[in-house]
Order: sequence, then C-alpha cells, then structure tokens
Amino acid sequence: AAARERAAELLWGAEVEPRGHLRRRALLMSKNWMNNVWSWDHAFNAIALADVDFDLAWDQFMCVFDAQDPSGQIPDALSDGTKVFAFVKPPVHGWALRRMMKKHELSPAQLGEAYIHLASATSWWLNRRDRDGNGLAEYDHGNDSGWDNSTAFLMLPPVETPELQAYLAVQADVVADLAAKYGRPPAAAHWRRHAETLVERMVAELFDEKGRPLVRQATTGEKARPATLQTRLAMLLGEKLPAHVRAELVREVAEDGYRLGHALATQPKDEWYLRDGYWRGPVWAPAVLLAVDGLRACSAGALAKEVSEEFCDMVAKTRFAENFDPISGAPQKDPGYTWTASVFLTLAHELTDEEAWTR
Repeated sequence: AAARERAAELLWGAEVEPRGHLRRRALLMSKNWMNNVWSWDHAFNAIALADVDFDLAWDQFMCVFDAQDPSGQIPDALSDGTKVFAFVKPPVHGWALRRMMKKHELSPAQLGEAYIHLASATSWWLNRRDRDGNGLAEYDHGNDSGWDNSTAFLMLPPVETPELQAYLAVQADVVADLAAKYGRPPAAAHWRRHAETLVERMVAELFDEKGRPLVRQATTGEKARPATLQTRLAMLLGEKLPAHVRAELVREVAEDGYRLGHALATQPKDEWYLRDGYWRGPVWAPAVLLAVDGLRACSAGALAKEVSEEFCDMVAKTRFAENFDPISGAPQKDPGYTWTASVFLTLAHELTDEEAWTR
C-alpha cells in the first residue's frame, strides 16, 4: 500500500499541461533527465491510469498520435519543444488499447479516432518497413524496438524479429475490432486477414522446427537465435501460435536463465550479459508486463503470477527505477521512471484478483 502511494505520487508529479507539441495532458517519462514522452512508454502509463481516470489515460494514449506523420509514422519522442522522427518505437499500441478497453467502453468519437490512427500506424509498418517484400516488418535500429542494445541487433539491421510481427498481428486484430464497432465490416475483414497472414509468415520464417525464435537479416536472409527475452515476447499471440511454439517459448522463459531472482532478466547470463547492461541483463518494467501477458496467453498463469509477485516485491522495497539488477534487485539508472510505477500499479492491482491468473 505504501508503494502504491509512492507510485501515484510519482505519476502525479510527472504530469504536465498541454503546450507546444504536447496537445494533451501528458506524463513525462521522468523529471530527472528523461523528460520526454516516448511513443511506447506512454502506453504503459495509459494502461495503469485506465483503472482510475480514463480521461487522463486516453490523453496518455493519444498524445503521440496527435503528432503522427501523414505517412502513418508515429514520432519516436515528444516534448513541448521537440518532435523526433529519427527512430520509432515498437507497435504495442493495439495491445495497450485492448487492455484499456477491458476497463472502459470507448465512445463513438474515441472509436473513430483510435481506428484512424492505429490503422494508419499499422499500415506504415507493413508498407514502409518491409523492404524485401516478404510480408514481415523490420527494425532499422535497436532504438526502433525500444530494446536499444539488445542482442537481437548483433546482426546489422534491418532485422525481422518475431515479437515485432506479434505486436503487429495483435494490433491488426484490434484495428479489426475497432472497424467492426465503427460500422465498417469490410475493413474489419481486411485487417483480420492481415493479422492471420502475419502470424503464418512469422511462424514459417522466424521459428525453427523446435519452435525456437529466430531473428532474420532482411537483406541477406541470414538467421540467428539470440538469447534476448525480446524475441520471446511473441508469446503475446497465445493460442494463435502453434502448440509446440507456445510450449517452447514458455519453457525457455522458465528454464533458460531469465529467472535470476527478480522477475525476468532481459538477457540470461551468457557471454553478452551485463549486470548494468541496459537491455542485456537488467529487469525492465515494460518487458515484465508484456511477458506476463504473454505467459497468461500461453496458459502459464502460475509462472506469470510468480514473475509479477517478484517484480512488485522488488519495486516496493526499492524505488521506481529505470531498470534493476536481476540478481540483487538493486535499482539502476534513473531513479524515478513513470512506466515502472505504472507497471507496478497494474500488476499489484491484478495480484488481488485470483481469476486474472487462470483465465
């Protein structure tokens, strides 16, 4: 309860009024030095706020879409005075909105707004980030994935990763849901086909015969199997994945070195692991929430609950840091990160609901 109050205070303190490129109330990532809104961080804050203040949650979700380019690209980051398009961030927005819609029914205006922006953003990935035309989207840089220095980028980008396709397949399904509710059945069918095709191609190209996730270099076709937790987040697709793929992904998360004492390490203790190595070891709040949802989607609710409890216990005993040492649980980097507080609030709330881990 005390940590919950501290988390709420951190979110309250990070809120800024509309100004410049920020056209709605927004929560900055931090008021230490990460004082921007990045275009996936905002989604985790929106998820937490949907439990208590949907209007503010909606502002968080939509604030980056206010600056969306006509091509459909969402900016990498925003502040009152800056708008950065040098990179993008992963398309977790459909997944986030689906979570938010479980808390609150969208108005007709919100349905239309979400449909137009999400459809445009998804089309951008499918049309502008598939240079080899194989139907799989690509990251041009580690920063585009949010996992800046992940071992998924040991091969020179552009690279295709399974979790990127999973995010887009989930997002295409959400766009289809929005289209159906918005009274556009042909559009809903179109986006449903996109989702199904993405999953089929992903399974064919980005998993081996044992169901292990792969990364593919889009120019050469070369494939590798880095140990990063990043690629295991394709679990979000749940039953849309073949049974052997689901089973392998859950087994890897449970047994292949990601459980180092505190939730989930982003890299197991291999040659690339670093205790304070950014996305090559430390525990990160967004990775935990995505993995927890993925484990639940793959019928591993007991493991998902254990990971959630470990994360919430670690955060409650320390602070809402940028990331954490996966062995000691010590906070690292920026000490006051809003998405860490938001993920704590989300998981702590769900830990009070036993059914959340079985359905």
